[in-house]
Order: sequence, then C-alpha cells, then structure tokens
Amino acid sequence: MNRDEKIKMIIENRYRTRRLNLLNALGLPRPMEITVLKVLEAKGETAVSGIAKEIKTTVPNVSRAVKQMEQEGKVMRIADSKDLRSTLVKITGFGSEYLEKSVAAYVDFMYKALDRLSDGDVDDCLRVSEKLYAAYNEELAARNLIHK
Repeated sequence: MNRDEKIKMIIENRYRTRRLNLLNALGLPRPMEITVLKVLEAKGETAVSGIAKEIKTTVPNVSRAVKQMEQEGKVMRIADSKDLRSTLVKITGFGSEYLEKSVAAYVDFMYKALDRLSDGDVDDCLRVSEKLYAAYNEELAARNLIHK
C-alpha cells in the first residue's frame, strides 16, 4: 500500500469510528452539549454569544444546544444584573452532575477500549495522536483558520 492509499485508509477509519456513534451508543450527550456545559462550569454565568466565541462556533449553534439543555433542566437562563436587556446562561446542579457523570462514562469506556491494546500499541497511539494533533493545528494555521 502506498502513502496516498494509507492516508485514505486512515481517513476512512476515522469515518468508520464516527459511524459507530459511540456517544449515542453509550447514552452520552453530543459534543456540543458537553462543550457548552464545560464552558459554563468553568466560567459561570455566560451569554450565549460569549459561549459561542469561547468555543469558536456560531451563536445559533449554541442557542440550539442551550434551548435543548434548558428543556432538560441542565441549564437555565437568567437576567444579566448589569444589563437587564441581556440574558445569561447558567449550569444547574443537575447539569453539573450530568456533565461529571457523562465525562466519567466516556473516559471509562475509552480507558477500557484502549486497555485492550498492547503496551507497544498504546505507546504508538499516544505518539501518533500527539503528532496528528500538532499536524491538524499546523494545517489550520497554514489556512489562516487559527493562530499557532
């Protein structure tokens, strides 16, 4: 197999992994939900636009996630005491518990799956994943989509 074929196979394996839909299969939330909850956990009360800026996505994407999570009791909207025309989003106690349990369940699954690999394979995965992360960032920077 030549280099181009190997790269295509790596890309295909990435898509195959995504099609497993691990989060759904494990009963875990979508990445956007986890990301928004993590921002709220770290920053406290935050405007939807602030969350969007923090995670580098659009306000409508965050608004949809917040609306769904508000219906589920994971977040709540509150008036901004500094500007009563503005609304902030706040994580609820249930939302914090949900985030903690979801992250723990994901980490547990990934740990157990990776623990099935040999020590050498784990070393290789770590080395390659770190290089791949750096390569993603370099390519994004080359396209002026992020700053190094």
